[in-house]
Amino acid sequence: MKTRESIRSTHSDGGAESQKPLRVAPLDRKTYDEFWKRHGEEIFAHEVEFRFFTLLGEQSLARLAQRDAAYQGGPKWTFGIWAGNELVGIHSGQQKEHAVYHMGISGVLPAWRRRGCYAALLSHVLAFAAAEGFEGVSSRHNAVNNPVLIAKLRAGFFISGFEVNDVQGLLVHLMHYFNEDRRRVHAFRTGARGLTLREFTAFTNLCAENDASESEGTGE
Repeated sequence: MKTRESIRSTHSDGGAESQKPLRVAPLDRKTYDEFWKRHGEEIFAHEVEFRFFTLLGEQSLARLAQRDAAYQGGPKWTFGIWAGNELVGIHSGQQKEHAVYHMGISGVLPAWRRRGCYAALLSHVLAFAAAEGFEGVSSRHNAVNNPVLIAKLRAGFFISGFEVNDVQGLLVHLMHYFNEDRRRVHAFRTGARGLTLREFTAFTNLCAENDASESEGTGE
């Protein structure tokens, strides 16, 4: 699943431009693709990415195109970030598994970084995912992309894993749960906190009830 998010810090001298009201709203796919084609390289210029498909022959590329066309995945959404009437950033995400919204590509134009654009996007995406009934929000990031990682951790995301990716290098996996009990259990799993006896008993009893329910449903 492709994942790229960038809010790399750049200098901004503020001024009237930075006072434009920010707005995040759904964006049609055509406009999203046009923005990406026009600004993608500029937004992610700091990243070192090995594009393996340039090494493939025509036959392999044709097969890859067939698989890509056949793969539907979960529902997908695209959003735009506007400063006044100017589109300054984009985001795309999709359903991952049955109850997780995955933040895929997010990018803000260099001239509009450090002006609250990503914070506005993150707030909107979390509210959207919760309203849609997702249990959590996931994402993957380059391990040295500190601005994104710090913003996500401050927003309540947890580090859920690491990945060495041949295309993008070392990636950090993040997860945000809306359910407070799941947040506490995740913190317990990572050693960030312990569980009280009451919590441990409640969670283990719940697991036992779920196991029994699944066994009844499958006739085991």
